[in-house]
Amino acid sequence: MDNFHIDVTCEGKVALRLALDLAFRKHSAATHYAIRQDKEGGNSRMVLMWTEGGKDAVALPFTLDAEGATDFVWRWLEQQDFGAQPDHDGDNGKGWRAYCQGWGHVDNEYQGFVAVNPAWAMYGK
Repeated sequence: MDNFHIDVTCEGKVALRLALDLAFRKHSAATHYAIRQDKEGGNSRMVLMWTEGGKDAVALPFTLDAEGATDFVWRWLEQQDFGAQPDHDGDNGKGWRAYCQGWGHVDNEYQGFVAVNPAWAMYGK
């Protein structure tokens, strides 16, 4: 599907599984991944790929479906630096953002089909 696009910010492993279930509708398995730093020097993100791509692609020892990818990404997220908490009238929780861009790609590369990065989940009063 050429117009496939997701962009979800939430928290919790169950919600991450639901977001990745949706992402894996485009490609049924991840075979490679890459850890990339944002250009602005912000948080890093994990890009899952359905085939080898880019000089930074690392082959997974076995293919991952949505369930396996959820565990893999969740363990990675647990070790990430979330940076300073946002200052607002409410509370914050450690969350994540799962997304793809135009044509269901990530970073303008057809190999990547979903990226996940740490993101603060903000709860207003």
